[in-house]
Amino acid sequence: MTAPVIPDKRLRLSASSLTTFDTDTGFGCKRKWFFKYVMKLPDPPGPGADLGQKLHKLIESGPNAVTHEILAPAREFIAEVHAGGWHLEVELKDDKLLPGFDFIGYIDAINPERKIIRDWKTMKTLQYAKPSMMLEKDLQMNLYAAAVADADEDITIEHISITTQKPYQVLRTAAVSTPAIRQAAVQKALALGAGMQQYMSITDVKDTEPDRTKCNFCPYKNNCPTGEKTMNLLSSILNAKPAAAPAPVAQPAAVPTGILPPEAPKAAAEPFQAVPPPRKTPPMPIPGLRTPQRPFTIQEPAPEVVLPPPAVVAVAPPEPFTAAEVEIAAPKKRGRPPGSKSTKAADTLPPGSTGTGGIAQAVQNHISENPSTGPSLVVKSITVTRSATVQVVQFEPMRIDVSVTADVAGLSVAEATHILDQQVMSELVRRMEQLHSAKKDLSILKAEGR
Repeated sequence: MTAPVIPDKRLRLSASSLTTFDTDTGFGCKRKWFFKYVMKLPDPPGPGADLGQKLHKLIESGPNAVTHEILAPAREFIAEVHAGGWHLEVELKDDKLLPGFDFIGYIDAINPERKIIRDWKTMKTLQYAKPSMMLEKDLQMNLYAAAVADADEDITIEHISITTQKPYQVLRTAAVSTPAIRQAAVQKALALGAGMQQYMSITDVKDTEPDRTKCNFCPYKNNCPTGEKTMNLLSSILNAKPAAAPAPVAQPAAVPTGILPPEAPKAAAEPFQAVPPPRKTPPMPIPGLRTPQRPFTIQEPAPEVVLPPPAVVAVAPPEPFTAAEVEIAAPKKRGRPPGSKSTKAADTLPPGSTGTGGIAQAVQNHISENPSTGPSLVVKSITVTRSATVQVVQFEPMRIDVSVTADVAGLSVAEATHILDQQVMSELVRRMEQLHSAKKDLSILKAEGR
């Protein structure tokens, strides 16, 4: 399958063509881009795309669009863009954003005063909605922001995700497009544009690079050749034979006329053996013939070494033990003797403790028994710690520990503890929400097959 040769001209880039050529996206494939933008094969929209276009037109028509049951949950966002200050369906034509290319696109809604760019997204369920961390690096939204923003200002980019299956839901996700993020998006778009220019000169679709992990939802899967390029390359390698050097022509030796040279002696042919020869085995012992043995030698015993007698050292007699010392040195028996009772926990607490409240009860008893002198313990600082375990990835739980310590200044212990506990809980909830967003991002990547 071949494509027409495209003349050399300035390439037009759009958000859809860039995401189609970008293999980092969920449906990006370079061969798919070649079918659509070089070979100009039709790409009929599916039922979901038709419904999405219909809903976009209803949103642009006015606030009455909320009469549609799918758009009912999004009535607040639709009424907002029609209240004033918003521009809908803004067409972009920029020949300076991407040097060497023409960039075109359509912004669903933009508010120049509030510096907000909004895009409507329709999907089956909200599990396909991009969270803020992924929206922050979205190529399409950052290129739109780069086309309308000043060099040093931040732009808020939003996705309004609307589900097309019951129960109908809506979700708003937002992120900030900074100058550094927009610059990275422009550099990536330039690299993708350079790759597209190389693909424009290809005439055989077999020379393009397919992404076989995204064939299920590709409209060109029936047009896509499978394995021809690889098989042709393999055949060319296997069938290629090196050019054989011409064999030298042997010149016959000069032989006198009438005399024949003697024939070379032939090697004697080995006789055919129907039965294989026996294996070589060690000789069998002959009866009555004794094998000579090694000479038997009796080893003489080693001479006995006589050691000198040990020296006698005078040792003072030990002092007698007392009865008490003997009892301490005796080994102790494990367990308690028969009939004895277990030791109460109160025996290990400070004096005044009843054994039911531990150290805190002992301190309280000390305060009640000495009302004139007041408590002898002064609380200077309090530490509050809370923990939580979040299952981010299967079989890999993550533990979160949050601890806050503060000095008690003019507050009671109860008041200081309450304030610190609120701070700890808010920080713990913030970290759990951050992990939940990361878990959602992972689920979306799995759903998109990336």
